[in-house]
Amino acid sequence: MKLNKIALAVFLGAASMAASAADNTTTKKESESLRIVEPKANKIISDETTVKAVVSVGNGIRPKSLRITLNGKNVTRHAQEEDCGPQACRWAVELTKADRLLSGQNQLVASARGSHDSIKVTSASLVTTTACKLVRTSRNGRHRASVSP
Repeated sequence: MKLNKIALAVFLGAASMAASAADNTTTKKESESLRIVEPKANKIISDETTVKAVVSVGNGIRPKSLRITLNGKNVTRHAQEEDCGPQACRWAVELTKADRLLSGQNQLVASARGSHDSIKVTSASLVTTTACKLVRTSRNGRHRASVSP
């Protein structure tokens, strides 16, 4: 009977350690997350000269390794740490025409290194449009209509 109790205790101890290891693995994966929070993938943005991008960087990611590119141009230097929680920090960057923000299709890519030099990459496509406005002008009593962006 005593031997059964010892065997049960060893079994329960091993099961507890395995469950603890599984929890640590899950937490580690969550802390190494990298994702673009804003703008949402395939979002259509109209009448904007600047677009705010937000990247969520897990605590297991090396912040100095973070690279954010817009249409191939590195815009990381504009990124600022905004909000940090227990699992991740949010980095925000304002994207402009100077950063290659185009009217039409744009590609935003974030990459960084996690533990053991693993590389994490995430991307989002966004479309910017400029709405056209009808402008009426008067010249010498005559009305003219034109379309302007």
